[in-house]
Amino acid sequence: MELALLLLRNLLLTVAIEGAAVALIFRRREAILYSAVVNVMTNPILNVLVIGLCGLLSLPYAPVTATLELAAAAAEAWAYHALLPLPWPKSAGLSLLLNALSFGTGLLIA
Repeated sequence: MELALLLLRNLLLTVAIEGAAVALIFRRREAILYSAVVNVMTNPILNVLVIGLCGLLSLPYAPVTATLELAAAAAEAWAYHALLPLPWPKSAGLSLLLNALSFGTGLLIA
C-alpha cells in the first residue's frame, strides 16, 4: 500500500476508535473534536517514525513502538490537559487508555 494511503488509513482508524471511546466517556462534541485534533497531531508522526526506524533501519518493532507510543501518549496527555481541561492524572490516564485501545485494535486487525 502506498505510504500516504497507509498513513491515512491508520489515522482514520485511530480517530474513529479513540473518538468513539471519548464520546462514550465524555458525551461532549468538543471532546470528540479534541480527540481528532490530538490524533492528527501525533498519529502520522508516530507511524512515519515506526516505518522508518523498523522498516528502513530494521530496528526491533516492540521496543521502538513502545517508546514512540509512550511519547505520543505524553504529548496527548498534555493536549487533553490543556484542551478539556483535565487534571494531569486524569489526562495521562485518558491518553494511556485511548492509546492502548487503538494500538490493541490495530494489532488485532493487522
